[in-house]
Amino acid sequence: MIATIETSPDYFGRKWHLVLQTKTTTKKMFLGQDVKVCQRLLGMTPKEVVEAIGDSNLGDPKTLQKLAGLILDHLKTHHLITPKKILTMEPWDLAVE
Repeated sequence: MIATIETSPDYFGRKWHLVLQTKTTTKKMFLGQDVKVCQRLLGMTPKEVVEAIGDSNLGDPKTLQKLAGLILDHLKTHHLITPKKILTMEPWDLAVE
């Protein structure tokens, strides 16, 4: 399974989507605005997220994969939601808006 984050412009930041891709399917989950995802989903400041993934360049696909990995690890550890479970969820089920 390949996991990454897609971003799109928003009024006050960027909207994040978690994208999971298997051999047979692609699932795009809306997470919400960048700062809200950091604070509400991960319980971290944006600075702490950057420190955890080791890079702040969200234009780099490798950085976006690290960010997706951090989010997936957090979901699995703190919310008992596995990537396999995410594939069965609705696209808005992880939203923090």
